[in-house]
Order: sequence, then structure tokens, then C-alpha cells
Amino acid sequence: MKSCVLSKTCTLSTSMQLGFLCIIVILANVLLECLVF
Repeated sequence: MKSCVLSKTCTLSTSMQLGFLCIIVILANVLLECLVF
């Protein structure tokens, strides 16, 4: 759920820095989900 919302905000974001931070956050969430489940 969170990753979906973040990805949408990333797509709408025009700043390269924000997009880069978004990608890091999404990857971190995916890794955490893999470790937890």
C-alpha cells in the first residue's frame, strides 16, 4: 500500500532529488517486506 502511494507521488514529482529519494524509499520498503515475510 505504502509503496504504491510513494510510486504515484514519485511519478508526479518533477524534482530529480525527490525522485531519487522515492526510489530509495520504495526499494527499502520492498527489502523490509521480503525480510519480514
